[in-house]
Amino acid sequence: KFKKKLMFTRINTIKNFIIFYYFFSSLIFAQSYQKSQPLSFITNGDFQIRSLTLPNVDVNEQLDQDKKASHLKMLKFGYKHELNHEFLEESNSFIYENKKIFVLEYLTSNALGVRAVFEPFFLPDGVSLFVYNHDMSQIAGAYTDENNNEAMYFSTPLVEGEKIIIELNIENYVNLDDISLTVSSIIHDYRGIIQMRTNNNSDRQCGNDVFCEDAHNFIDQINSVAYIEMSQNICTGTMINNMRNDLTPYFLTAAHCVNGDNPEGLRFYFNYNKNGCGNGDISYGEYAYGSTMISNCDCLVGNYPNITLIGPDFALLQITDSIPTEWEVYYAGFNATNPAELPVSSGVHHPYGTYKKINYDNGYATSSDWNSSIPNTHWYLSWDNGGVVGGSSGSALFDTLGNISGILTGGNPNSIDCIDDPGSRNGWYGKISESWEWGDNPENRLKDWLDPENTGELIIDGISNYLPLFIIGDVNNDQTINIQDIILIINFILGSLTPNEDQIIKSDLNLDQLINIQDVLLIINLINS
Repeated sequence: KFKKKLMFTRINTIKNFIIFYYFFSSLIFAQSYQKSQPLSFITNGDFQIRSLTLPNVDVNEQLDQDKKASHLKMLKFGYKHELNHEFLEESNSFIYENKKIFVLEYLTSNALGVRAVFEPFFLPDGVSLFVYNHDMSQIAGAYTDENNNEAMYFSTPLVEGEKIIIELNIENYVNLDDISLTVSSIIHDYRGIIQMRTNNNSDRQCGNDVFCEDAHNFIDQINSVAYIEMSQNICTGTMINNMRNDLTPYFLTAAHCVNGDNPEGLRFYFNYNKNGCGNGDISYGEYAYGSTMISNCDCLVGNYPNITLIGPDFALLQITDSIPTEWEVYYAGFNATNPAELPVSSGVHHPYGTYKKINYDNGYATSSDWNSSIPNTHWYLSWDNGGVVGGSSGSALFDTLGNISGILTGGNPNSIDCIDDPGSRNGWYGKISESWEWGDNPENRLKDWLDPENTGELIIDGISNYLPLFIIGDVNNDQTINIQDIILIINFILGSLTPNEDQIIKSDLNLDQLINIQDVLLIINLINS
C-alpha cells in the first residue's frame, strides 16, 4: 500500500510539473522584459491620457500596391505612419507615489493591430516601458535598460485593435534628460496578422502540415525554419550551419524581405506550428528578438513595390537574442555546388504568415534567371505538392540530402490561392552557389561566414543545438530518457535521494550547476519531442 501511495504521489507530482510546463512554455519569449504591470493600473485613474489620431489609411490603395509586388512572396501587412514624436513632449504626465508616469495613446482608425517603433531608443536604469491596447487585453512589457542596443532601435509587438497606449514609468531618481524615446513610426496592420495566427483553416494545398506522418523524415529541416516579423512585413527564413559546426546563430532569408528594415527590430518565431495533421491546436511558438546584418547580395534596385533584383537575393543575419536549447532549433546544412540539375526534396515555409507548411517534390530544379536579369542566379521548380504565396519568401529549398540549396525569391505574379491557381506551385530560389562568392567583399557573399577557415568544402550537414541534452538526460543509464529519469531528478530536488557524481552531471540539463525545476522542464520537453 505504501508503494502504491508513493507511486501515486510521484505520478501526481509529475502531472503537476507537466501542467506547469505547458502553461509556462506558452508564455516563453526570448525578448527581455520584466514581469510587472503599468503603474497607471493601480492608481485611481484620475488622469487624462492624451490621444493622437493618425491620418486614415486607404486599405484598397495598399492592397493595390501589394498586388504590383505579388511576384515577390513577401507578405506586407502594415502601413507605416512616419511620426518622429518625442514621447516625453507629446504625452501627458502625472505623479504617483513619487514616481512619474507618462502616457500617450495613438488611434489609427480601422487598424486590426498596431505597433510602435522607437528610434532613437534608450532607457536608463529606473525606467519601464509598457504598451497595451484599449481594453488592456494585451499588455507588453516592462521593457527596461536591458532592451537597449547599439542601434538605439526598438519595436513593440503588435497589439490587437486600432489603438495603442504607450506608458513610461520613471523612478524619482532618474534624470529625464537621460531618456531617449522617439516614436519614429506607428504601424497600422491592415491585414490582421494577429487574427491570422489563430486561423486553423490554412489551406492544406499550400503544403502539408508539419505534424503529418509524411513530414517525419524532415523534422530537422522543419525545426530549422522560423517566421520573421519585420515592422510591416512577414517572411520565412532558416537557421544555417557553418563549417566550424559551432552553432553561430546565422539565419538565412531573402534580401528583399529585410530591405529597409532595421535588423535590430526583427522577431524570429520558432516552432509556430499546428500540433496535428489536418486538425490540431496552433502554437505560436517562441521568438528571439534582434539581429545584425552580416551579409547580403546588395542586388536590389528601386523601392517597394517597384523592386528589381539583379542577383541571387540573399541576406545572412546573426540573431543577437538567445536561442534556448529547449526550442530544439536545428541549424540546417547547405549545398553550394552548382549541378546542371538539382535533385530536390522539400521546402518549409509560412504561407500567408500562418503556421508552418512543408512542400514536396520528387524531381529536379533547373537553372534559371529571375525576371530575365542575370542568367542562372536561381533554381526553378514547380512543386509536386504545395505552393508559394505571400509569407513564403526567404524560405529554403532543401536538396535530397536535406541541405539548403536555394532561398525563395518569388513565384508567379498574383498567385494567391494554392487551390485554384496552379501557378502558385512555381518557385524561383536564389542559388546558394551564386550567393557563395557573389560580391567582391565579405559583406556581399556567404563564403567568408559559412566557411571562415577557407576549407574549400561546398557541402555540410546540419547540426542540432539540443543534441547534448539527449546524452545528459539519461540519469539512470538505461540508454533512454523517460519518466524514470524524471522521478530520479525530482527525488534529488526533494532530498529523498542523494545523487552520485555521474547523476549530478546527467541531471543538470541546462548546465547551470544546479538541479532544479528547470532541469525537470527540459527533460519533459525531451520525452515529449
